[in-house]
Amino acid sequence: MMTFALRLKKKKKRGNIGIKFDVDKLKDPNILTTFQVNIGGRFAPLLALDNDQDLTPDDLVEIFNETLLEEASKLLGKHRVQRKSG
Repeated sequence: MMTFALRLKKKKKRGNIGIKFDVDKLKDPNILTTFQVNIGGRFAPLLALDNDQDLTPDDLVEIFNETLLEEASKLLGKHRVQRKSG
């Protein structure tokens, strides 16, 4: 006979890490208007949809999220953390 002890380690979960965009660029009026025009231009066809296309609300949300992420990545870029020089 023998005694057996097993110690399991807890697996660390990584949270849902999203992309952080450099939102400070939107303070510039030129970039803000460009961003608004691009987003508005991409969603104008969605507003004029006929009921012939069977798009569910989930499909519309998916299109909305993809469009925002694409335009934000093109125009704003990623937020960079400034490190203190010590």
